[in-house]
Amino acid sequence: NIGDTDLTSFNVSPSSFSFFNENGVEIDSFPLIGDDNSKDTFKPSTIRPNGKNKGKIYITIPKGERVSEMIFYDNIATKDRADTFIFKINN
Repeated sequence: NIGDTDLTSFNVSPSSFSFFNENGVEIDSFPLIGDDNSKDTFKPSTIRPNGKNKGKIYITIPKGERVSEMIFYDNIATKDRADTFIFKINN
């Protein structure tokens, strides 16, 4: 965020992410994105201006699946035109 105001969590949403297993098959998932949490509450994230943002991503995946790759799309409206950031995950 290079603007002067906070952005809401709608700028980063569950559809901003895709997860894949070690065979390259997309995993059915639903990530929750938020700030630091207590054990009993979930607070959606806010993207602050001119600073570093940190938070947590909680991913629900089917039992037995192992995530080996996460892709973040910076434009959730049109993934085909978004910049993509690929993260390899070691299990």
